[in-house]
Parts: sequence; C-alpha cells; structure tokens
Amino acid sequence: MFFYYLSLLFIFLITNPIFSESIQKISTLDEVVSLDSTTDHNWEIALQKIDLVSFSHSFLNGKKDSNVRLEVYKAPGVYKLPDESIQTVTIVKKFIAPKEWKTSAVAVRLGTLTDKDKTYFNGVLIGATGDMNSVYPQAYDKIRIYPIPNDLIRKGESNILVIEVKKFFKREVGIEQDRTAIGDASLMQRELLRAEYVKILLLMIYLTVGGYFLFLYVRRRMDRENLYYGLFTILLVVYQFLRNQIKYDLGIEFIYMKKLEYIILTILVP
Repeated sequence: MFFYYLSLLFIFLITNPIFSESIQKISTLDEVVSLDSTTDHNWEIALQKIDLVSFSHSFLNGKKDSNVRLEVYKAPGVYKLPDESIQTVTIVKKFIAPKEWKTSAVAVRLGTLTDKDKTYFNGVLIGATGDMNSVYPQAYDKIRIYPIPNDLIRKGESNILVIEVKKFFKREVGIEQDRTAIGDASLMQRELLRAEYVKILLLMIYLTVGGYFLFLYVRRRMDRENLYYGLFTILLVVYQFLRNQIKYDLGIEFIYMKKLEYIILTILVP
C-alpha cells in the first residue's frame, strides 16, 4: 500500500510541476495596472549578457533559450549582485495582454532603475535613458515612463518586456524604488505630474516661510536664530527640489544636480 501511494505521488509531481511559470494577465489597458511582483507572479533577472532582440523573439515564438539562466526577481526592489564585476543585468517581465482596449496610447512605468537602461518590448526598442558607455551616473533616481506603440502589443497573447540595466552602485541593481505599471499613457503621465507638482506646491510654502524668517533677520539682526532657521528652510527646499522629477526639465546634467544635493545634505546634517 505504501508503494502504491508513493507511485501516485510520483506521477502527480511529474504531471503537475511545482515550479511552473505564472504569467500575469492584464485585465485592461484603459487604466493604469500594476506590474509589481506579487505571490502569483514575479519579474525575472539574468546576470549574463543577452541578445535582447533574439531572446524576446524566442519567447514570442514559444521557444525557451536554455542558455539564458533567469532568476526570480521581486520588483520593485534591490537585487544584490554576487560579484561586483557584473556591470549590466537583464530584467524580464512577461504578461498576457487583454484582447481589446480603447485607449490610443499605452505606456509602461518602470520606476527608478539603478542608472542607465535600454528597454525593449516584444523585441523592439521603446526607450532608453543614459549613455551605456559613460562611467558617470546619469539617471539613477529618474522615474521611467516609456510609450508602447499599440501595434507592438499582441492582443490576448503573451508579451515580453526586457530591460538592460547598467548599474552605478557596487552590488545593487534593479528597479530600486517607486512602482511598475502599464496602461493608459495620459493617465500615467497625469498621475506622475500631479504628485510631483503637489510636492512643488508644498516646497513653495516652505520657501515663503524661509523667506519670511530671513526678512525678520534683516529687520532685527540681533535675532540670529531667524537667520539660521531661514537658511535651513531654504536649503531644505532646494534639497527636496533636487529629489523631484521636475528637475529633469531644467536640462542640467544629472551629476551636477547630485553633487549639489549631497553638498546641501552635508550642510543640513552636520
């Protein structure tokens, strides 16, 4: 009897593999749908160099590249590299698109990647940030939103998003912060800008307060605490602005903004 149940268990494990791949099903693209990892589906990461186009086409054609070793990756989140010599990784997200949608413009939100990236959707480049050959940091706190042409999306079928990420930090790589999502491009942009402009509005209030204390110091120079509080508040406003996504509209090189941000942080936290 024991061997009978053991054989049944063996057959069950063969016919129902425990580690089967689960692909996320997107219900609609007319809204902004989360792509973050859950208990039901994840992202994947490969530490080796991959031909992103051929890898994508192999997946779309139902073929599995046995030479590519993918690991489960929970996004957003930092992936700790086993070796500092690894400079670039490939992050993969597979999903099944809905059969139909109404929106004319679809986009994907990738959060803040640990610096430079090239992003492919179904084997076609849809966006890139930074120069892969540069040794300087260029965008490791920038939220990426890339448009996806409607004709690239396979309706009711599997699709694949492949991101080549070049790190800046020694052992950390991946979609570090924020969140990942796909859906209506206008809704996605509006959501991001609304959040950033609300922060700007709050900074303007703090800037007014800082200016007021400096004005009090000009009127009464004996009260030096007004000077210190005013300068502290204004520096804090500049620091918080340098952490806002709107700063990228200024056209200033990323490295200079980061240097100023860290200088101000050093002054604020002695």
